[in-house]
Amino acid sequence: MDPDGRADWAKIATGFGMMVGGAVVAVGTVVEDAVTGGWGTWNDPASFGAAGTLVLGGAALMAEGIREEAEIKNTLVESISLSSQGRLIIFRHYSRIEYAESILSGLWPGTYVTTAEGPPMTGKQAQQLLALPHEEPPNCYYEVVLPEGYPVIGPHPVEPTEVPPRTGGGVEYILPEGAPAGCIRGPFPIPLE
Repeated sequence: MDPDGRADWAKIATGFGMMVGGAVVAVGTVVEDAVTGGWGTWNDPASFGAAGTLVLGGAALMAEGIREEAEIKNTLVESISLSSQGRLIIFRHYSRIEYAESILSGLWPGTYVTTAEGPPMTGKQAQQLLALPHEEPPNCYYEVVLPEGYPVIGPHPVEPTEVPPRTGGGVEYILPEGAPAGCIRGPFPIPLE
């Protein structure tokens, strides 16, 4: 991983190049044997050994780069917990599983979240208590893990709405700066009722 916490794509590219190089050496060795009528077989063990080393070394380097890319999703939460010297605050964001890719890439500024205290709400409870405007109730929630002191507005009681008709009565917070990708976990499925 580079110092900015991003994946080192150079490892992945170098590993791929090594694998291609190994394949070229292996194919070149076979072609050489065919062209020389078998006279070039004396160097086959060294050539195939080099090709195997390149392919295996390249695969290992690519795997390391890919593993680092996968670890990035957890890096931000870990760095927050180490750097904040405070406690982490967990919120819930009720939504739909089909929006997971977008939500896990980060929440927009002005996104609403609610408390994570108590058991999760059902989809219909969340739709009513949080006055969610969508026709379909949420089918999951996401945990938003933020360090104490992160910009959060609230808590505020959720007001009822007439269009669409929702009871309100839940608790809402606003994230004026949104939330970065590494702070969001889920989706966690919830029952409709």
